[in-house]
Amino acid sequence: MNPLKSAIAQCVARMSILKYFPSDPIVRTEIMRLIERMITEPHQAEWLAEMMTKHFNEWPGPLALRAMVSQRWKPADGVEADMQGFGGTLEMEIIAARHLESEERKKVTPGAHKLLAEFVPSEKKVLAVIERDPIDPGQQRRAEQTARWVRVCQSLPAIKRTSKALCAEFVETRDLDRREGILKQFERAAERVAAFQGAQRVEAGE
Repeated sequence: MNPLKSAIAQCVARMSILKYFPSDPIVRTEIMRLIERMITEPHQAEWLAEMMTKHFNEWPGPLALRAMVSQRWKPADGVEADMQGFGGTLEMEIIAARHLESEERKKVTPGAHKLLAEFVPSEKKVLAVIERDPIDPGQQRRAEQTARWVRVCQSLPAIKRTSKALCAEFVETRDLDRREGILKQFERAAERVAAFQGAQRVEAGE
């Protein structure tokens, strides 16, 4: 068995701890085939198993599996799915973890911590707030931008689909001024959406 197929088999075995996960060998084979269509590297299968068992107690189905892969990579078969609707703060947790996973982003200011706490109940598992140590200004700014980004994603859940290029640039660039420019564009958009929704509620007499 090649490394990828072996990793996928292990992924399915790990997910079998989820309640209602299929026990039928034929169904499990189909799940492995689905995963094989979506990923190309063994480490992706390991990540997928980790995230599925971390965020779900019950098997959510193949669409959620595809949505989970789509949160981090574009599926190899080109078919993406959205995680929204598969469970509470899961989408926000993934966004926060993705932005804060590297060591350079582990020290964040209390201000950024407070912003994230509004939307990510499990932020204590993701963040390490260190107030006693000096924090590099650039690191502080990046962390606070990340906290604002989480808030924008909460306000505009479709942002990753409608503005993929800008979202990817925000995640990947190390230019903090460029990140700030992208962030302000989305914050203005979120304000316009909120104003429009408010006007609709007024018209509806809510």
